[in-house]
Amino acid sequence: MNSEAVVQHLVAWLQERVAEAGASGLVLGVSGGIDSAVTAALVKRAFPDNCLALILPCESHLNDLIHAQLVLDRLGISYRIVELDNAYHLLLTKYESYLKLDGKKGQLLRANLKPRLRMMTLYYSAQARNYLVAGTSNKSEISVGYATKYGDTGVDLQPWEIY
Repeated sequence: MNSEAVVQHLVAWLQERVAEAGASGLVLGVSGGIDSAVTAALVKRAFPDNCLALILPCESHLNDLIHAQLVLDRLGISYRIVELDNAYHLLLTKYESYLKLDGKKGQLLRANLKPRLRMMTLYYSAQARNYLVAGTSNKSEISVGYATKYGDTGVDLQPWEIY
């Protein structure tokens, strides 16, 4: 596999989809992991002057924030940190005032709220800039259903869809 050819294909695909939508750039969430780092590099190549990354910690490890910042600084991508802890806890308090589930089901409900908050934040930022939201999930996770509906799969463009 010619990795540079794959990169060029993905960059062209991103540019075409954004142009077709009448948008002017891309926003993405960066977690500090490899999937979002790879997508960030593609987004920067596709839209060097019209991309924005959001780091969206929500009960996250400090190392994730540090890794995300290191990647974005290295790539030269503008970013904002939007801490979602307060919004998460406020919603959780409201929701659990009328429905509190313990055990695995309760854990899953609380865990899925985080990527949905991130999705809302990404779309808020994208809409304000006439950008689209680029997804950062990996193909393996998507293919086995390891994703949150209307959360990490709630994006405009998922680069791994085309391979």
